[in-house]
Amino acid sequence: MRFGKRLLFGLFLAAVLLSIMAAVSVAWADRGTCNNPSLVSSLTAQAEPYNWTAESDQASAYFGRSVASAGDVNGDGYDDVIVGAYLFDNGQTDEGRAFVYHGSASGLSTSPDWTAESDMARSYFGYCVGTAGDVNGDGYDDVIISAPRYGASFYEGRVYVYLGSAAGLGSSPSWTVDGTETLGEFGSSVGSAGDVNGDGYADVIVGAYLYDNGESNEGRAFVYCGSASGLSTTP
Repeated sequence: MRFGKRLLFGLFLAAVLLSIMAAVSVAWADRGTCNNPSLVSSLTAQAEPYNWTAESDQASAYFGRSVASAGDVNGDGYDDVIVGAYLFDNGQTDEGRAFVYHGSASGLSTSPDWTAESDMARSYFGYCVGTAGDVNGDGYDDVIISAPRYGASFYEGRVYVYLGSAAGLGSSPSWTVDGTETLGEFGSSVGSAGDVNGDGYADVIVGAYLYDNGESNEGRAFVYCGSASGLSTTP
């Protein structure tokens, strides 16, 4: 009898532990929404008609973890989209990749018109993606991409901006900024800040939700202003 009770209790305890582990796993996966569809929505989405679809064609790349408008990066009058696959592998494990698809009169292109990677293992490039607005005032929208686990030490993070042009986005970032704090995860969220000082140039905002400055994991947000020469290198 005692054995039976112990067995039942053991099964109950195992079920509780599994529930806790699942909850922690979901919370970790969904930290920093980056203006993305929620994890719950992605799990419960119904099959509905759609106008366009794309995939990474790589197992466990997590393509679509972050999605956003890219603005009009090539100035053709059609908005474009950017998609992140932060666990994509291409030479380095979990380095991540971002994909941009151009808009047109017939809709979005069926294959990516531009891709970029971090070339650092487990940096999570593409964890957050979005339009940066036009940070240098050249008439083309630019994009901002984060790699919150980039760093020579441990999860300092890095954020990248790529400039638009008539030919589309540049192959190399015009601006990068690295986090300065170990485990700060600089770039856990990124986005356009609009034009905060009214000078006609778009600005960007970056979050580091585990930043410490007197209080553990209090977090910090940083704004970098645009100009004719691009974004400032200091907030």
